[in-house]
Amino acid sequence: TDKSNTLPQRVQPKNLPQIIALDQLVFGASRAQFINALVKEYPGKCWMLNRNSSLTGFMLGRDGNNYQQIGPVVARDTVDAKSLISAALNDLANQPVVVDVLADKTGLVDWLQAIGFIQQRQFTRMYKNENIQSDSDKQYLVAGPEFG
Repeated sequence: TDKSNTLPQRVQPKNLPQIIALDQLVFGASRAQFINALVKEYPGKCWMLNRNSSLTGFMLGRDGNNYQQIGPVVARDTVDAKSLISAALNDLANQPVVVDVLADKTGLVDWLQAIGFIQQRQFTRMYKNENIQSDSDKQYLVAGPEFG
């Protein structure tokens, strides 16, 4: 496999349709407006991974009031999630950063703690009546509890 093909690359506007489609497949609902807004407002905080000319993951980010926020992250596995997060962290050296990790991603939590992240709080998302069907195996970070 060509290693350069697996390194995170900056998201370009032309990549938005693929990112929106992958996000909808994984998240279970369209967040096109939200994704477009993040990429437009924070283009330097958006990364993607391609394998064999196919989008396999992405990471978006934003400025928060007190922290840089990394998320959402969609990836095919923990290795790819770490690669995307590492690309973002390289750009955010010495800045306060927060991530919101899905609770079942224990390997990612362990890695984040090993590189200096400290758990701040926990969230429990609940629903009533109908739940959006998502592929949470590929969801690693959310954009924040206010965004999903």
